[in-house]
Amino acid sequence: MKTKRACNGFVLIVTLMILSLAMVLISFMINRSTIFFPLAQTVIEREKAKELALGGLQLASSQLAYADVVESVEKEKPEKKASAKQDEKKSADEKKQAEEKPQESKAGAQDKQMLKTLMPVLGRWQTVTLDAAKDGLEGEIKICIMSEDGKINLNELYDFQKHAFVGSGKEQEELKKTIQEIFGSIKKASGGQGLYESLESFLKERNDKVRDVTELLTIKGFESFKDTIFYSPDQQKSANKEKKPLYLTDIFTVWSHKRTIDPWLFSYSMRTIFNLPEPDKGAAADALKGFKGSYTWPADWNNVFSKIYKKDFNTLPKGIASLLGLTFGPETFSVLSYGTVGQITHRLFAILERDTTDRESKEPAKVHIKKLYWI
Repeated sequence: MKTKRACNGFVLIVTLMILSLAMVLISFMINRSTIFFPLAQTVIEREKAKELALGGLQLASSQLAYADVVESVEKEKPEKKASAKQDEKKSADEKKQAEEKPQESKAGAQDKQMLKTLMPVLGRWQTVTLDAAKDGLEGEIKICIMSEDGKINLNELYDFQKHAFVGSGKEQEELKKTIQEIFGSIKKASGGQGLYESLESFLKERNDKVRDVTELLTIKGFESFKDTIFYSPDQQKSANKEKKPLYLTDIFTVWSHKRTIDPWLFSYSMRTIFNLPEPDKGAAADALKGFKGSYTWPADWNNVFSKIYKKDFNTLPKGIASLLGLTFGPETFSVLSYGTVGQITHRLFAILERDTTDRESKEPAKVHIKKLYWI
């Protein structure tokens, strides 16, 4: 009897232990599942947001590819055929002149069309909202297109073989003074000390071109840009009117193919440095009617850009004419692309280049991604 009672007690204890172990396992599985499912959802949203950000880059590429395509090109085809039949009896010289005139007008029309396309969107958010029923997922794409021709190209500004600013004599001195004055304005806005001297020393020590603008963050004084590397339209809107932020990659570039800056394409930070407001839409629209792809300074500033920016040429830094472009024709652009799904946002900054080699005027340009940053 004694042995039988002991066995009964043993079975009860084992049963309780098994039940306790089962409860522990069930609790562990419930705990893991409550963590896993939100984590899995977050991972899925991250991947979707990443794809949307890359999709935004394709939207920007498409806009740039078709930016200068003139709609009237297709309509001109029948007229060309008809005129070709009528001109059969003309001399070879007359035919050549007739062919050259339309080509020149097309080039001007393309530049005008590109500027007309870029002006409303340059430096501003374009937002695409996706609906689950129509697009397969719920999310948002935001893109912001900027031109690298509206920024200062460090590599075109400095001769790394002679270790001096480009140009010679008076031109070189004027350019140097202009850069010094620009850095004075940067100092007031960003608070950086001795930026010009630090940059000049940095460039003198190099034997090759700057590969990336973010290299400047290693220079003493430029650490003030550590939180404002990439331009943000959101921060621009929330900024204090008296102290507007400056962005490192919005002032400097290494991607444009020109030493000069195009006033049609000034970046936000360059306008801030020159104390210029946003372009007046009405004045810009009027200027577009008589648009020409070449400039003379200061005449064209006083005739065109003083109305757009509400500033006289004399209010700009002295010697600025050496830094302003003489022809219109942007090729390199930077793009901000944000993809948002749920609470997750993926951000990227990319450099895009338009390739118009062997291209008919009616065809879109090829757009290549030169560099991409996840930010």
